[in-house]
Amino acid sequence: MKFYVRESKQDQYYYQSYDQPRVISVYQIKPNDTWCSLQEDYHIDKVTYWTGYVQVYATKTLLTKERKYSFYKETTYRKKK
Repeated sequence: MKFYVRESKQDQYYYQSYDQPRVISVYQIKPNDTWCSLQEDYHIDKVTYWTGYVQVYATKTLLTKERKYSFYKETTYRKKK
């Protein structure tokens, strides 16, 4: 997986090799979901699938207080199969 992030006021995404979603399969990551890490929240903007890897584009928001654990939060209005 290639994880690209940007700050909330930036237009350009940059590659981030650390703090990537590892709780679920990369094929479960969908736009409008949120990866909640220990220090930041990442709102998933776009996901592209290529042969052999997945590119995830997200907007990062810093937390004021650090979490004790990380988790992945799915959009509630998405239909389950």
